[in-house]
Amino acid sequence: MPKLLVICPNCKTKYPVANQDIAGKQVTCKKCSQKFTAKIYSAKPAKATQPPASSDPLGLGSSDPLSSNLGADDFFADMPAPSSTGPALAPLPAKRKKASAKPFPVMPIAMAGGGVALLAIIVYAGITIANSASNWSSPISSGLPSTGNSSNSSQADFDRHHQVLDTQMNLMNRFIDAMEQVNNEQDLPQFVSTVNGLTNELRDLATKVSNLPRVSPENNKKLSQEAEQRTKEFLPRMKAAGARMAQYNRNQDVTNAMLGFQAAGKEVSNAISSAQERFANSPAPNRPASSPPRRRSNKPLTDFQSRYGFENTVTFQSPAMNVEHGQKISEQLKPMLVDTASAGRSGSDTNGTVIELHYQGDINDLVPHITFGDIERVDVNERTIYMKSVNLP
Repeated sequence: MPKLLVICPNCKTKYPVANQDIAGKQVTCKKCSQKFTAKIYSAKPAKATQPPASSDPLGLGSSDPLSSNLGADDFFADMPAPSSTGPALAPLPAKRKKASAKPFPVMPIAMAGGGVALLAIIVYAGITIANSASNWSSPISSGLPSTGNSSNSSQADFDRHHQVLDTQMNLMNRFIDAMEQVNNEQDLPQFVSTVNGLTNELRDLATKVSNLPRVSPENNKKLSQEAEQRTKEFLPRMKAAGARMAQYNRNQDVTNAMLGFQAAGKEVSNAISSAQERFANSPAPNRPASSPPRRRSNKPLTDFQSRYGFENTVTFQSPAMNVEHGQKISEQLKPMLVDTASAGRSGSDTNGTVIELHYQGDINDLVPHITFGDIERVDVNERTIYMKSVNLP
């Protein structure tokens, strides 16, 4: 009997089907997300001399950290797909295992209209640079502009990369923690809430990583080795936690939460990829490290300004502020900032409290976003905004 296929009219991806029951139903292509009415085609016999063409509808390719770097162990068996009027298509495996003790897939891949099928594949939802040794040491990353040539700048760049690695590892471990804390169906609402919160943090990280500077080859190597080692360490826990969740694989809320988590991880990956591509195709800015900042005064740089560069900071000053306001202001202005790093100090020499934030843009562009108080004046040359009042708790 000839093999039967459903072919996406948009991207031409072919999906084997067992029979013609799916004909005439609305389906969704997993590769391009195109919705279409399924038509059944007969597959032409493959030539004996040619191996079957592999498909990669998930877009993982050779960059899959769990297959390319950590071995070919099949961490999870395939989940049986429920019947559905609108299934999400996927190439059928050549040989299926018996459906015994099917563990829950750690990351969902596609959701059908109606019933839900969670494919048994770990998709590491994080930044490309934290997934494998090849990411930090990629030739593309060598095209990223450095923020300077001094040892202080090099260390600051490394710290920023390392902070991203720490954040991603923290998110993945908290994701596993959430699975491990589910003991029955009553625990699922809390699990969903926790995963949704982690998703929001991943999306915040996507904004941050697009501003990553270049690091030295030596630091590339350090980050690569640490990323690979730390990834390996949490995989056994991830596998065990996934097995614990097997009984909840048909829960729609769980699926939606995990789909959101996966999508946020993809946003992070896309952010770093687009940043690499943009910087690789543009010449590095010619900014000698010794160039003095354009300042009206000769005041020495603060520790915060020395760390990030004077032209990469903004200072708020007001007697109405206190040091604790620094984090609150950084949260208010987060979309405009490189990250939420801040420094605060107060004393007789500061005429109140001074808050410093990591901001690379024009000071005047920041002013319209200051809604937490009244501005007294703006000193563009000093990159300082003097606040008359501050409306923060």
